[in-house]
Amino acid sequence: SEFAAGSSTASDWNVNGTQGTHYVDSANEIRYSIISGVSLLDVDMTFTFTAPQATGATLELGPVFRYVATNSFDRVNVQLLTSNAVSLKGVGRSGLDIAGATATVPGLTHTGTGQPLRVRVRTFGTTIRAKVWIAAGAEPAVWHLTYVNPVVPVPGGIGIRTFRNGGNTNAANPTASYDNLTVTNEVVRFHGEVPSWRTSGDGTRTDVITKIEAAGIFRRLQAGARPLDSAVKRFVLSKRVSFLGAYWPFEDAAGSTQIGSAVPTILPIPFTAANGTLAGDSATFAGSKPLPVLGATGFTTPTIGLTNTGLMAVGFLIKFPNTPLTDGAQLLDWRQSGSTSTVTRWELIYKTGGGGGLLLRGMNILSAAVVTTATLGFGTLDGRGVKIAVNLTQNGANVDYGVFVTTATGANQFTGTFAAVALGRLDDMRVNGAGLSVGCSFGHLVASNSSVSVSDFQDAPYGWGGERAAARVQRLCFESGINYQTTGTGDRLGPQGQKPLVELLTDIEAVDRGLLYEPANGLGVGYICRNELYNQSVSAGFPHSLLQVPLEPLDDDAAVLNRVTVTREGGSSTTLEQTSGPMSTQDPPNGIGLYEGSYTLPVYNDAATDGVAGFLLGLGTWDEPRYPGLQLEMAKRDLNADRLFLATLAEGARFAVTGLPPWLMPNTLDLMVRGATEVLSNSDRTRGWAITY
Repeated sequence: SEFAAGSSTASDWNVNGTQGTHYVDSANEIRYSIISGVSLLDVDMTFTFTAPQATGATLELGPVFRYVATNSFDRVNVQLLTSNAVSLKGVGRSGLDIAGATATVPGLTHTGTGQPLRVRVRTFGTTIRAKVWIAAGAEPAVWHLTYVNPVVPVPGGIGIRTFRNGGNTNAANPTASYDNLTVTNEVVRFHGEVPSWRTSGDGTRTDVITKIEAAGIFRRLQAGARPLDSAVKRFVLSKRVSFLGAYWPFEDAAGSTQIGSAVPTILPIPFTAANGTLAGDSATFAGSKPLPVLGATGFTTPTIGLTNTGLMAVGFLIKFPNTPLTDGAQLLDWRQSGSTSTVTRWELIYKTGGGGGLLLRGMNILSAAVVTTATLGFGTLDGRGVKIAVNLTQNGANVDYGVFVTTATGANQFTGTFAAVALGRLDDMRVNGAGLSVGCSFGHLVASNSSVSVSDFQDAPYGWGGERAAARVQRLCFESGINYQTTGTGDRLGPQGQKPLVELLTDIEAVDRGLLYEPANGLGVGYICRNELYNQSVSAGFPHSLLQVPLEPLDDDAAVLNRVTVTREGGSSTTLEQTSGPMSTQDPPNGIGLYEGSYTLPVYNDAATDGVAGFLLGLGTWDEPRYPGLQLEMAKRDLNADRLFLATLAEGARFAVTGLPPWLMPNTLDLMVRGATEVLSNSDRTRGWAITY
């Protein structure tokens, strides 16, 4: 298929007897040639192109891969610069440049028509590599560009693209010619890390042998694993690290004498018993470690000195006591640089009048109000745990403000403008300045001079309760810098606990009952949601005669459960029992006796324990034999047509074995892949290659 961005005619795609050509009539126009009838995930793609020396502005040519639709594909741009230098740039499926995915090809000068260049791109899961060189020369040993596309890859077509940037003055005749395109479908069998290198010599004293072992990412993640930081802290640091001016989590233990800073350049806050009780509230915010309860004495942060960018934002978590605070109690105030008559301090005030709410005002050095809002009617805040943020933006001679209050179930905001006010440098902040906020739980104080709002705490303070299984896998991996791929959405989950990463991932699998695995095509984490395992079509079918060893059905009690208790973490439980039938808890011969299991899981709510318990009981009382492994002799001649397909069955895939011997019923065995073992050897028995699913 061929298409264009800009005006075009059929002759813009042509052949000259030995090459394919693209004519791009004007600047800011593009020509594509796509093989859309294939669906390839990982490819090794190489071709030669000839193009003129770029004039006026850059020419871009290059490979397209994982093509899904007209505006949905990945690509690498080979950029021919007017300086005759050549650079490479990675672009994602959305058409946006991938951060950091650019490189100038060292030592390569493009001299225009008559000097063909050769380009090679190799995709490997989320990792992309590219190189370009003079076609008449040897291929470089190194890749000139290597980058990671964080978006989960999807298979698609392949092709080529030609683009004239705005201001380019090259003629259209032709803009580029292409030749010798080769594409290899890369099939990755395993992707892992080598934790052990064992070296030994042989009897000749000349040969050295190194035996290696490789493992997927879970081995490393479990080694010395510690509980992760709280959901709030991980979110703030992973999402906002480049925008933070200051951040104190307030998650310090009860015996501490200071509030530690999460920004290395900012000092901790001294904290005494008069300031409050550290770790005094462990119940309000599920996404945080215990927070302090404020005392009768306020305290001030060390100097922050945030540069005045015309943007100022502060945010924090607070739990108000059930008994109303004194009207006008200061929750937070912060100083900014300014003159005597201008705003030198901003104050956020608790109000009881008009149904309750907050008030924002700017004070001068004499503690007189320069600007103030009316009471912002957020309703009664008493007894509630909320996240609060204030954003201030210089708008000409005025300041626009936004005050945000968010709970686990909703959000509200007030915006407006202070006339004739100037922002200054944010110097420091004071918590509970007048000592009237006693009894409030307080934490996760953030200050920023960025355009990214610190109000964007999302659901982190509440432990991401209600998050779907696939979304939690994606977020946990993203926060940890781990590649991931997920299928489906999955069940809702309860709050994220304070556990090591692998435990949090296995919790997801335990609640949703999907399949956690290590993808073959890249070092990372994969997850298939339970619903995606249901009702899937058969991926592969093969006759019993292709098995290397006969089927051995196993009728045992390894997976038996006939009484199951599932408890929500921090909540109630459900117990289900099979009381009748051959798999019941009755004593033999009426049943098989008691096989009991108990699980404490982060399910969404107490009612969700019923579904998980029922699912486990259904599995545990399934009265059929198991088939722990099916071994395929991959070198058998009968497998020629399907060898590659059978060797790459994905975890979670459904497949069928037909033509069973008469003593096995029914005639077709319907199974799901839960893992695989592969052996390569020179044994006559395996003929070199055997896979056990």
